Amino acid sequence: SGSGRYTIDAFDYRSGTLDLTLRTDAVATLDSLRESLASLPGFTAELVAVTPGGGGVEGKLRLKRTNS
Repeated sequence: SGSGRYTIDAFDYRSGTLDLTLRTDAVATLDSLRESLASLPGFTAELVAVTPGGGGVEGKLRLKRTNS
C-alpha cells in the first residue's frame, strides 16, 4: 500500500497459496498486515513464521483463497 512500513523480500505462489516474506520494524506491523489481508473477501491469511533480527523482524505471511 506504499506505507513504507514493510519491505517484500520474496514471494512464492504454489497450488493456490501465496507466501510473502516481509521485513519490518515490529511483529505488530506484520499482524496488522495479516488482519488486512484476512479481511479480503474469499481469502484467509496467517502469519506462519517470525524471525527477529538486528534491523527488525522478518515474517512469512501465507495467503490462501477460500472455497466460498
